[in-house]
Amino acid sequence: ALGAAPEGQTTAAFNPFFPRGFSGVIVAMGLTFIAFEGYDLIATVAEEIEEPEKNIPRATFISLAITVVFYLLILFVSLAAVQPPGGEPSWQFLGEYGETAIVRAAEGFMPAFGVAVIVFGGLLSTMSALNATILASSRVAFSMARDRWLPAPVATIHPERRTPHIAIAVTGVVLLVMALTLPIEAVGSAASLIFLLTFAMVNLSVIVLRRKAPDIPRRYRVPLYPIVPILGVILNVFLALYQFTFQPLAWYVTIGWVLLGLLLYYGYFEKQAAEMKPQVLEKAAPARVADEASVVVPLHNPDHVDLLLGYAAPIAKARKKPLVAYSVVEVPRQLPIHEGLRFAHHREGLLKAAREFGRKRSVEVETDLVVAHNASDGIQAGARRYQADVLVMGWKGYTNTRDRIFGEVADQVVRHAPCDLAMLKVAGTKPPRRCLFPTAGGPHALLAAEMLNVLAPAFGMEVTACYVVPPDATEEVRRQAMTWIDKTL
Repeated sequence: ALGAAPEGQTTAAFNPFFPRGFSGVIVAMGLTFIAFEGYDLIATVAEEIEEPEKNIPRATFISLAITVVFYLLILFVSLAAVQPPGGEPSWQFLGEYGETAIVRAAEGFMPAFGVAVIVFGGLLSTMSALNATILASSRVAFSMARDRWLPAPVATIHPERRTPHIAIAVTGVVLLVMALTLPIEAVGSAASLIFLLTFAMVNLSVIVLRRKAPDIPRRYRVPLYPIVPILGVILNVFLALYQFTFQPLAWYVTIGWVLLGLLLYYGYFEKQAAEMKPQVLEKAAPARVADEASVVVPLHNPDHVDLLLGYAAPIAKARKKPLVAYSVVEVPRQLPIHEGLRFAHHREGLLKAAREFGRKRSVEVETDLVVAHNASDGIQAGARRYQADVLVMGWKGYTNTRDRIFGEVADQVVRHAPCDLAMLKVAGTKPPRRCLFPTAGGPHALLAAEMLNVLAPAFGMEVTACYVVPPDATEEVRRQAMTWIDKTL
């Protein structure tokens, strides 16, 4: 029978502190990773959380702190309070009982009623964890079905309870089948392995997103970037690889699961997802500007509203076209396009600033909102809606990926714009006073010259035309260069 450990046994239980060495700690980290995994379930239900930008990081750190403190307290009490028969080390004795070890430890220092409380608490915590797992997993299945990566019925919402009831049922059946057919050790190891690989990809995604989309507003930023995500990738991959040395079955199950997913995706669901083309919420232009071409300005950055309209207004006046300012409400692709109307108020400030610009300059400015899954599609749709003659848009001035020239949005607009296009990198807050105009002829130079003939008097700009020649250019090449400059002027 177990008994309470005497005072000397308490310290002896932790000597040596790492009885299996540091390699044993690494093994335990790989196996018990899933016990700490629950905090990521908070992020999977982000759509159902109020103020997710603030509450998700807060809830994540609070849950981690509570979990670590309670786990350590329970482990220390269990190891120190047990006096195994025969002088066996307490860690070895408890390890033989696996998931019931805490109950065996409680028998030594709690009465029978206390043991019953421990058992009942363990059952409650298991049920709670299972409930949270089904909640989060069903939301993942629901989101995947909404993107057509799972059968469409899985994305069905219950008409009264407003829950993804089919996704919940399917998730529950999958979990039940796995629990009844697979060894619990293999399931636990495979689950820990999958989460290790997943979290490695999450850390890698942080680095990719910071590089590809540095301008996205972020309420929470990873501290000590990029050290933390790089360490996250290295440590998670290391634990995952080390797990193969003591539980290769987990790797086989994980590889089989991934291969099954790839087979289903490339065999069927990729075609289904491709059919979900991005949409634009179409509507007719107002009657007062519907019958004539316009000069259109898509607005995105509040700081550049007056500057972009300041360029566009003289062009519209010179061409005798109405001036239209619009902003694109970008809707996540997995949401129906009409859901964008719920976010329209976020863009109203831009349109208000455009109307204020028109009032101050005595310029009539028509304003509008375009709802689209892709910003580039929305910009082009606005240009078509108002039969754009010229499109004036801003550019951030750089791109973060090798497969883009100007950027994901700008490249598409440059390629597919249905009208003349002026793309401006705004470098200051005041109108320009000096302009350098490189020219080698051609239709683009003619369009630039036409616009400069309007903008230079409007801004009082001094224009300098130039033609680039190599330092060792011959006199003939230099004469040709001067000919082009004279033509431009």
